[in-house]
Amino acid sequence: MRGTDQRERLEANRGEASVLIGGGAADQLVGRQGENTFKYEQSTDSLSNDPDTILNFNSKEDEIDVSLVLKDHNISAINIQPGPPVDVGDVQLSHEFGVSTLNIKVTPEGPNFSVRVDGVNLLPEHINFFHSD
Repeated sequence: MRGTDQRERLEANRGEASVLIGGGAADQLVGRQGENTFKYEQSTDSLSNDPDTILNFNSKEDEIDVSLVLKDHNISAINIQPGPPVDVGDVQLSHEFGVSTLNIKVTPEGPNFSVRVDGVNLLPEHINFFHSD
């Protein structure tokens, strides 16, 4: 299921594997029963100044796929750290008030790639950093 460059709400199909691609702007991506992949193709799909929000993320079967974002910026290694990203390839996973945030520094300047995940403590194993199809 693919969105546009407008703000929108995309909902996975209940009971089946779904791939949700929000596109630009701050989207709401809603997982349903079944494996859901929240896929990002460009860093501009979800920026820190206008991030997507993922709802109903199931940490046992769902994943966030940022492999194309990293490939597009020639990032072949990441550095997961507790503080805000400083260098290209730095990744921060933070969790407060029931919301996890994934921040990735993809360019030396400008907003970071960023996604908010509601109601789950997001861990590195929930994220596909380098898989290619």
